Amino acid sequence: MEQSKTLATMSPERQLVAKTIATLGSVNTRLTYGRALNSFLNWSGDRTFGYATVTAYATSLREKGLAKATINIHLAAIKLLAEMATGLGALDATVLASVKAVRVTRGGSDGHRTGHWLTSEQIKAARCSPDETTLVGVRDKLILGLTLGCGLRRAEVASIDVGQMIQLNGRLVVSNLIGKGEKLRTVPVPLAVAKDYDAWMMASNISEGRVLRRVRDGRAYGSGLTTQTIYDIVRKHTGVSPHDLRRSFARGVFEAGASLEQIQITLGHSSVKTTERYVSARQDISQAPCDLLEI
Repeated sequence: MEQSKTLATMSPERQLVAKTIATLGSVNTRLTYGRALNSFLNWSGDRTFGYATVTAYATSLREKGLAKATINIHLAAIKLLAEMATGLGALDATVLASVKAVRVTRGGSDGHRTGHWLTSEQIKAARCSPDETTLVGVRDKLILGLTLGCGLRRAEVASIDVGQMIQLNGRLVVSNLIGKGEKLRTVPVPLAVAKDYDAWMMASNISEGRVLRRVRDGRAYGSGLTTQTIYDIVRKHTGVSPHDLRRSFARGVFEAGASLEQIQITLGHSSVKTTERYVSARQDISQAPCDLLEI
């Protein structure tokens, strides 16, 4: 019979969650795992912690319509919690093994979200949406440019410091950009977006600190924008999320001839398979790569 303990016996539950997420390096990952674990603890109540409970929780998430990738994040957080509890002697190793064996159950749908990709016409319309006669519009156009033209995540857009915007090999780049997994990379900025940046910096009179700021009474102020604000601005002008603009960037440059390797580097993906999902790459039999080789 599976040995188990209720969550209430794992020392103070919230203290255990805090210790678990403290082991994570990325701030974004800590926030994501923290929300996932709090959600699980609120759902589980007095249920016995083990394979059956975690499986039931995963099933409940699937029934809510969550994507498979999202459910896997929840499971990863729960498994990390179980590892911490085991390390502290609050959970038996056999229970840990059973929890780590939980996988996403299948239902009517695999829960995979393909996301949205903007067409070239939609991209042009989005770029023209902000009113550039206002300081807010100048800022918003730069935000759209950094997501559509550089493929940046909203957290990355919000974090950009004036000192990171430098000239390299004759062009503007975002240098020393820290992405997921604390990965460091440099992202080239297209000429049109470089002009948007110059326009914003001149109009806002910002000389140091975060590039993007709040606007009130025609003036830029504050220490920066939140990721939620970035999301709201993008949604307002495009009707989609910042991540959809990131996907649109990836597919657009791929269809224009950029290699998956270079797109992967620009986006900061650890695996080229992730990049393939972003561009929705499919094998082209009629114009296969082998046709390019003269043999």
